[in-house]
Formats: sequence, C-alpha cells, structure tokens
Amino acid sequence: MSPEVTRDEPATTASDVFSLGSTVYAAVFGSPPFGTDGNPLMIMRRVEKCDLEIPPGAGPLEPVLATLLAHDPTDRPTATRATALLNAVAGDAPPPAETEVPGRSRWPGSPRSLPPP
Repeated sequence: MSPEVTRDEPATTASDVFSLGSTVYAAVFGSPPFGTDGNPLMIMRRVEKCDLEIPPGAGPLEPVLATLLAHDPTDRPTATRATALLNAVAGDAPPPAETEVPGRSRWPGSPRSLPPP
C-alpha cells in the first residue's frame, strides 16, 4: 500500500509502482520494507511517513528502489520507466537513456543515478 493510499487518497499507477518497489524490496531482502511487527496500524504509519531505509548491499538496486519507493507519487517513475530501470539492473537490457533518477532521494548520500553496467 502506497503512502497516498494510507491517507485514503485514490490509488493511481504511481501507487502500483510503489507496490512494485515494495515487492522487489521484499524479494531481495527477505522482508517487507516497512516491517512485520504484527501491528497493522504501525506498519501503515511507517508507510505513510515512508519510514524505511534500504539495507547495505543493495548495490545498483539502491537508486532504483529509492525512486520506486519515493514518498511523493510524482517523484516515482512511470511503469515503463520502472521496467527499464529494473531490466538495466538485472543486466537484461542496456541502461535507459535517461539515467538520472527523478525526484528527491529519501536516503541522504545515496546515489541518484544508475551506475554504469
């Protein structure tokens, strides 16, 4: 669930991109990005505030997760761009022409562009 959906705003394709980011995060790190402490209200609050950190070791996936999980929906890439970013990290495609990750980074000091392949 994206931050805007936790605030009872309508879901959009940007919300779906956020959910994709959450799913990729869980697949890579073995747990959901906002925890599993058993208290759904606390988890929703962390989602609403976008209270998370990407663990060390994410490598080239870090800037992609940062943009997919951006708090502001307008800072998230389109679904097509998200696909291109993930394919570039997986090595299944060349990096997209635009390597700058749009929007603000939630994680200070994090890279804002995809590293070269």
